[in-house]
Amino acid sequence: YSNGALSGINWERACSAELIFSDGTEGFAINSGIRIQGQTSTDPNWKSPKLSMRLLFKNEYGPSHLEFPLYPDSSVHSFDTLVLDARLNQTWIHPWDLGQRIRAQYLRDQFMSDAQIAMGHLSSHGRYVHLFLNGLYWGLYDIHERPDEHFHSDYLGGVDEDYDVIRHNPFDVVSGSNNGYTEMLTIARGDLSSPAQYNELKQFLEIVPFIDYMILNFWAGNDDWAHKNWYAGRNRIDGSGFRYFSWDAEHTLKNVLENVVLKNDFGGPTELLQRLKQNDEFLILFADRVQKQLFNEGVLTPKGAWSLYEKRADEIDPAIILESARWGDHRRDHHPVGGPYDLYTRDIHWVNELNRLRDTYFPFRTGIVLNQLRAAGLFPDLDAPMFEVNGSPQHGGSVWEGERLVILNPNQSGTIYFTIEGSDPRVEGGGILDGALPFSAPIVLTSDTVVRARVFGGSKWSALAEAEFKLNPGPRPTQIELDVSNWWMYD
Repeated sequence: YSNGALSGINWERACSAELIFSDGTEGFAINSGIRIQGQTSTDPNWKSPKLSMRLLFKNEYGPSHLEFPLYPDSSVHSFDTLVLDARLNQTWIHPWDLGQRIRAQYLRDQFMSDAQIAMGHLSSHGRYVHLFLNGLYWGLYDIHERPDEHFHSDYLGGVDEDYDVIRHNPFDVVSGSNNGYTEMLTIARGDLSSPAQYNELKQFLEIVPFIDYMILNFWAGNDDWAHKNWYAGRNRIDGSGFRYFSWDAEHTLKNVLENVVLKNDFGGPTELLQRLKQNDEFLILFADRVQKQLFNEGVLTPKGAWSLYEKRADEIDPAIILESARWGDHRRDHHPVGGPYDLYTRDIHWVNELNRLRDTYFPFRTGIVLNQLRAAGLFPDLDAPMFEVNGSPQHGGSVWEGERLVILNPNQSGTIYFTIEGSDPRVEGGGILDGALPFSAPIVLTSDTVVRARVFGGSKWSALAEAEFKLNPGPRPTQIELDVSNWWMYD
């Protein structure tokens, strides 16, 4: 711990790790290796004395894997390594940035991984713990997964050796090689307006997970990315493309007006995005994913995003009181670098920032990002259609047989085209699907129905509005008329 800037196997040490639950639930005790994790400084003015660490489960220390159901929402119960994340930025002990100390929440990075999972993709699971280091209370930590080759094989199949894993830049190889990654970049730097070139790139990049990853980072205003702070991995044996993973996303959820949509970092995911904007099929797919994630019941709507964040906030409240007791006075009373300082507490600082996010970030960020995406050519000016059932807005869900679905055009012009058998009314190249119908009359719902609709105006399409309507089982309730002529009313 005293040599926190030194890393690698030469600085790995043996340790004993235990997880103890206060309610008596069985935890684990295991011998393992331990290393310092992340970028730190060991000069007299440490950026943070509360360092992150990584547990490594190896035969030389004990079992080669930790076998334990650590994350209730994960199918993986076997781990080669786990990160004990202290959080380096946006914390009460940040040395020189008062703004970071005031913004301390200890939630941002894990929230980003949670959101990536909620959007339907793979990311690092985590849970919060109190850490005791050699018996001394050391504060609140997030014990989470690391998206390395073990992580990939555990979730996606195959063996560790099948995977290429890259982090931070094209040359930082965690596992395998960067040959596939550099080949992907070479293809992307060609003419991606060409369908053939775009299809070739899709052999190296999982497009839908990539788009959702980009949308998430744009929405969060991640301004310490993508020149670093990302992982990417692929199975080179089965021909899968690279998937990107949220990592060290601490510089997020700061300024509600933050705009990172035009970032273009050499060799990173932002460079890929800027080059992919040449391709019309990519742009319409990007718009479709924005429509899915930022509208209706999407993960990045104000309601959807806040519910994820609030769940994590509830998890560490009131545990954050102990973080305050351990570290809240550190800069003021013990290591005063980069003042002014305060005694940082839950009730004043943590709750104030939580309320700021609830009241001024989450309600408005989605609309602001939509405008940024439109200005960058990543979302069309035509709004997608909306659905009503029996005169009330309803985007999918339960309906009664015989109810009437209406598709609304929120634009002043354009024609709605729709299908009810699962096809996209737009075909590749921008034409209208044979069999897609212009909407002209209500649709009577007589069975489970997937409706897909777009607005077509001139040569432009809106994003795809897609909703599944499922019939309620059993007969529809009927209204009962009561004869109240003989009822008496009493005061």
